[in-house]
Amino acid sequence: MKRYLLPLLAVVGLALMVVSGLVLFTDVFREPELNGTLYNEPRDTPEFTLTSASGEPVSLNDYRGQIVLIYFGYTFCPDVCPTTLYEMTRLMEELGPEADHLEVYFVTVDPERDTQEAMAEYLSAFDPRFTGLTGSREEIDRIIAAYRVYARKVERETGPYLMDH
Repeated sequence: MKRYLLPLLAVVGLALMVVSGLVLFTDVFREPELNGTLYNEPRDTPEFTLTSASGEPVSLNDYRGQIVLIYFGYTFCPDVCPTTLYEMTRLMEELGPEADHLEVYFVTVDPERDTQEAMAEYLSAFDPRFTGLTGSREEIDRIIAAYRVYARKVERETGPYLMDH
C-alpha cells in the first residue's frame, strides 16, 4: 500500500494543477463584465455653469444634444481619480477621431484646493481634451446634490484631508 501512496498523491496533485490551470485560463479569456445602472427612461440633466481650468465659463447647456461625460473627483485624490482618468485617456485613444465628438468634464468635489491652476496642471497628465471645472463651494454643492453625487471631507490626523466620493 505504501508504494502506491506516492504515485497516487502525484496524480491527485497533477489533477489539481490541471483543474486550477483551466479555471485561471478561462478567467483570462472571459469577456469583461460591465457594471452600471440601466434607466428605462432618460433622466433630465441638471444645468450648471462652472469655470474651466482656463478661466472660461462652461455651461452644460452649450452642449445639449452632444455626448458629454461628467466625472466628479478631485486633484488630491490618491487612487481612484487618477486611475479613472487614465482609463478615460485610454478610451479616448481607442476611439481615435471619434473621441472628438465626446466632451469630458472633470468636476471637482474639492473647490477649496482645486483652483483653476491646480486643475490645469493635474489634467495636463491626461488627455488634453479633458476640461476641468471648478467653482465656489456653494456652486459645487448645488451640482453635487443635483447629480446625486456623494462627496464628504475626511480629516486625518496626519497629512492633508481626503474627500470620500
